[in-house]
Amino acid sequence: MARLNFCMNCSKKLKGRIDKKFCNDFCKNTFNNNAKAPVNNLMRNINNALARNRKILENCFSDNKSEITLSKEILFQLGYNFNYYTGTLLTENNHVYYYCYNIGFREGPQGEIYLSKMLFTNFDSDINLKPTG
Repeated sequence: MARLNFCMNCSKKLKGRIDKKFCNDFCKNTFNNNAKAPVNNLMRNINNALARNRKILENCFSDNKSEITLSKEILFQLGYNFNYYTGTLLTENNHVYYYCYNIGFREGPQGEIYLSKMLFTNFDSDINLKPTG
């Protein structure tokens, strides 16, 4: 004997299995998508900020150079968001590089920014990164 419940999404009466929660796949997907929307939106916004930062840094390079120097103000004007980066690297000289994927920067003593690209040396499951400078 089937127990009548209500769909968790549209509130229609359910018939069938006792543990049934949704009347169809559409209602199940809609319910789950709505439940995950805040987290998905947050992740999308962070990923967009990282992609924007990466593109700004990449566009600063020209002529196949792997290192350049520029002012912090230029990055601000280009829309770089210093709150979003994918990792940090502490060098032997105690300089901290902030990386957005494979492009990193460190701030100099007078506010100048040193940009540096990292080369991927291995595409196995453990990616080994090697600074280019």
